[in-house]
Amino acid sequence: MGPPMFEVVELDLSGQWHTPTLGEIAELLVFYDRVDLKAPLMRIYDLLPDDPSDMAFLRTLIEEGRVTLALDQLPLGEVAHELGLIDWIGPTNPEGVRDVFRSAYPTVRPPPSRMRGRSDEVSGKAWINDWERIMARTYDPYQTVEDYPERLIDHAAKRMPLIAEPQFLAAALEAFGDGEPVDMRKALASVRAYGAGFEGRDLVGLKIDGRYGGSQMLEFISQADALLTAVESPSLDTYTGPDFDRWTRRLVAGSAKKAGVREDLDAFRISVAARSSVATAIDTGTRRFQDIEELIEAREPLAKVVRNRPTDQTITEAYFEAVTNQSWINSGLGKVVRFSFFSGLGVVTGALLTPVVGAAVGISLNGLDSFVLDKIIKGNACSTFVNEKLKPFASQA
Repeated sequence: MGPPMFEVVELDLSGQWHTPTLGEIAELLVFYDRVDLKAPLMRIYDLLPDDPSDMAFLRTLIEEGRVTLALDQLPLGEVAHELGLIDWIGPTNPEGVRDVFRSAYPTVRPPPSRMRGRSDEVSGKAWINDWERIMARTYDPYQTVEDYPERLIDHAAKRMPLIAEPQFLAAALEAFGDGEPVDMRKALASVRAYGAGFEGRDLVGLKIDGRYGGSQMLEFISQADALLTAVESPSLDTYTGPDFDRWTRRLVAGSAKKAGVREDLDAFRISVAARSSVATAIDTGTRRFQDIEELIEAREPLAKVVRNRPTDQTITEAYFEAVTNQSWINSGLGKVVRFSFFSGLGVVTGALLTPVVGAAVGISLNGLDSFVLDKIIKGNACSTFVNEKLKPFASQA
């Protein structure tokens, strides 16, 4: 079902506290050849559709390689805590930590509790059968990677010193804590690096005032780890939650080459798709998850544009360049309607994201002659897919 896989978007739900909807994943599948999802088991439970037909379609997508699942039960914050690298009530002695890591990756993974009560129904049996087939294709690093606990410890040993660097810590905590409750900001302001050890190894930990510490510190460390991964791999497309975007964009400013996937798709919806959204159509129940099969089958003209765009070009820019056979951003029309704004303000009349993170170029098409635009793009295969398939599907929301 479809072309070879080239363009991949990653959703790492272990390092950020955001669970996308099934509709969001469906929308990503329209634009990207493959969606790689890494998450704890409980977050995977939250994503699964209850409808047996939708579940069967998700299983088909996984078996065909359009969606991949990987378990990540232990983000860096959890690992650091188990290793005693977060000292908020005094030093710890993490004995048996490898057993703790092992127990986090169960070899038997039952279906979510909401579906176990339906196991006697025909539809329930079909759902659970699909669940078992999906789990059989889910990547489990503990069962695959040799000495996975040691891999986790090595990663913590390398990453914690970077997170504990005074310059990074000061900037990251300020950005991460923006908008947090007063107690959280006090907790973050109290963080200091300290020397720690584990099994004779010198490690770096974080000390926090015990009056304010809590799960937010685990979240901060995990998200800082995800941020550093994104900075190390700037060409990787990642789909992140709004809160994660907010603080990471502030921290890295213009250092990343690509704007976030979420902002990229928002810009496309506004500037090209008349604000219609595949995700909204599915999440509101207007469309079913399995209905995206018709879009997946017909998406190749748009997919080719997404695959072939330069690393610093957004989907919207690539689309207009493809349908007009010229560089939209350098065209006279583009120069007339361009203006800049910061995406964090959330005031968008239409947007083309620039390579500068946190900034965008907006396009307001309201004052333009729609007949002229229609004439420009008439007959283009990519615009035909958008206008005859994508818009009608999404506009029913």
